[in-house]
Amino acid sequence: MGFGLPITIKDALTKIQNRTYAMPAIQREFVWSEEQIVRLFDSIMQGYPIGQFLFWEVDSETVRSHRWYGFVLNYHEKSGRHNPLFESPDDRRGLTAVLDGQQRLTALNIGLRGSYASKLPRLHRNNPSAYPSKQLYLNIDSRPDDDDFGTKYEFKFLTYDEFKTDGAETRWFKVSDIMDTQNQTELFKYLTNHRLMNVLSDEDQSLVDQRVDRVARLWEAIYVDEPISFFLEDEPELDKVLNIFVRTNSGGTILSNSDLLLSITVSQFKTLDARHEVNERTDELNEIGDGFRFSRDFVLKAGLVLADINSVRFNIRNFDRDNIQLLEDQWVDVTMALRAAVELASQYGLSGGRLSSQNALLPIAYYLYSNRNRLDDRFLTATAYRDERETIRRWLYRTLIGRVWGGGSDSLLERLRTVIREHGRERFPVQELTTSLAGINRSIVFDGDQLDDIVDTPYGPSAFILLSMLYPFVNVATSKFHVDHVFPRSMFTRRSLERAGLGWDKGTEARERGNRLANLQLLEAPINSSKGNMLPGDWLQAEYDSEIGRQHHVDLHQLEGIPCDLHGFVDWYEARRERMLNRLRGILGQRPT
Repeated sequence: MGFGLPITIKDALTKIQNRTYAMPAIQREFVWSEEQIVRLFDSIMQGYPIGQFLFWEVDSETVRSHRWYGFVLNYHEKSGRHNPLFESPDDRRGLTAVLDGQQRLTALNIGLRGSYASKLPRLHRNNPSAYPSKQLYLNIDSRPDDDDFGTKYEFKFLTYDEFKTDGAETRWFKVSDIMDTQNQTELFKYLTNHRLMNVLSDEDQSLVDQRVDRVARLWEAIYVDEPISFFLEDEPELDKVLNIFVRTNSGGTILSNSDLLLSITVSQFKTLDARHEVNERTDELNEIGDGFRFSRDFVLKAGLVLADINSVRFNIRNFDRDNIQLLEDQWVDVTMALRAAVELASQYGLSGGRLSSQNALLPIAYYLYSNRNRLDDRFLTATAYRDERETIRRWLYRTLIGRVWGGGSDSLLERLRTVIREHGRERFPVQELTTSLAGINRSIVFDGDQLDDIVDTPYGPSAFILLSMLYPFVNVATSKFHVDHVFPRSMFTRRSLERAGLGWDKGTEARERGNRLANLQLLEAPINSSKGNMLPGDWLQAEYDSEIGRQHHVDLHQLEGIPCDLHGFVDWYEARRERMLNRLRGILGQRPT
């Protein structure tokens, strides 16, 4: 290893563009936000050092023996997060692999040559307009003071429409335009052609000078300065390079378990592209139903569990060559079983916001994997499997309510996997699993004190599960349901309670109960949206044409005696709470079947 001569940003981007620079499969992917990219460009403009880089000089034989990846150019948070597979223009030549500095080089590549698309708030992720493509701009008119981070230059990612809108008040320079000015003559032509050197009627010469200085400084930072200082490693053995990589990357920006372990997996898969497989399967799982939030960690953990690797802990010893070969050989069935388990969870009404523990799905996936005849669509839909699907649902719900997936989840997964291996042929062994959990003080059969606590569950994921169990007529598999406040949440603010004429004591009692289970019900999403902030009596009158229809809803949801306003709320709440508690005793106070 030795120092290389520092190079300019333009030189580095040229090497990315002509595919001289690549990334080994052991590299993680791009994770920087817009804000991080903006700060990097400000540091470059101010002439600050941007850290050492570590490059690996790879000979042609090693190039042909391993997978390599290119740099992200047009980042898209949903569909363009993954690095493209690298194709060398000539596999007889070597290349330079980036071991440390990928995030910075990718940020420079996006800012100077590409685009960035992140999700807008309040828009659904399947809405094509939720991810507008933006390019990096430099404000050459603003004169900001240093902020808390010492920022002096205003960089910002803008869509074209935002650029045109802001252009009426401020003058933005598109950063990628600097790449079209290869020398100072071309830079001067650019400034002239874009009238950046002209003094307009309401401006003074100092503002024009500032614009020219800002663009010239950007050009100098890209073409003249040499901020890319690097070590160059020429070690040919991948195992030794992996050790260098882990040492380098585990001390700076913290990598997730999957970042490091996927690195090892990728380098040892023989026929499959491990990175592509893990990324694709993770994305596919997250698209199921109303959407989930699985990470690559979860998919790799599932691989350890389902492939029957002895220990499911995330450590390098469990990712040795033999285990990785075992995982690759079983990968197709492993991912099919995992997908089937997530499909089941979606049928149960669960999604990213309602699944409090992702590990809870892994025993189900292992059961499906152990019974390959459960891996086709018939298991998810056929009447013949309806009772079994319901058994699995009840067991899953209980484990989530009982919060059995806290600390020590690795040993718990190994324990439950053994139970399924021994008793899970052709049936989901719910009784044996329940006994095993009770043996480690994680019982899913609840006593009186626990049930009394459960019935006071606040609004959230557990409330949805409890309401689904209490009122099974609600078909969460075929319709989308929301957890609704019977008496709207807006009525429990201090001002609303005072306006309703409740005294301090009654107002406090109502406010403490307003967000708990006995004031919640499940309503189909469109109905819940139309209900809004209506009092329950007014809503029942508006929703149902007949008294029979209104009474039917009241009976189904145990809303008997519902008052017309908040004055009777506390008494009604306590009565409904007792009805719910009695029903929960019958559901959760007995062993599941």
